Amino acid sequence: MKKTGSMKDPSIAVRFINKMGEGSPPIVLRILSLMSQEEKAELMSCIINQFRGRICATVNSSLNGHGIDGAVQFSGVSAVRVEDGIRLLATGVTINYKTLAKSELVEKVIDAYVDSVEARLGLQDRDFIASAAKSFLKTGATVMPGQIEKKGVEIINRKDVNQKLSNMLTGALKKFGLIMTVD
Repeated sequence: MKKTGSMKDPSIAVRFINKMGEGSPPIVLRILSLMSQEEKAELMSCIINQFRGRICATVNSSLNGHGIDGAVQFSGVSAVRVEDGIRLLATGVTINYKTLAKSELVEKVIDAYVDSVEARLGLQDRDFIASAAKSFLKTGATVMPGQIEKKGVEIINRKDVNQKLSNMLTGALKKFGLIMTVD
């Protein structure tokens, strides 16, 4: 209700909800309870597609908030109905590997990995190993971006990494006001 009350140029549906005041949430919830899962998915798909620009900006902002520093940017987000729900599509995804390699998030991931290897193998000189790994990654991002991209796709498709990305996207959509679980 706070968001709809402060919208510039609200649509007819939003104006109707605002006119109803505090009585509108129970009515909307009742209408949703009468809809089938397919109809709800279609409605959600329409909402996502209507606000795709703002959602995309929110997702990009959220990614930057996780320490990626603009290295990964989406130019479009849309929703398509599929048999078992909605598929979110990211289009025009650009990745600046040099910036990503220097990002806070990658630095943290490398540090955590070196710590786990050090603990398992009992390695000495943790700082040297972490520094060498970071240097190798930065050089690889400059010299072999194609190979880095292939490895990046493999990493993104790992279950643990994919879950973290899904959680980040769920959080970004929640900031926008869409309560969805992305998996």
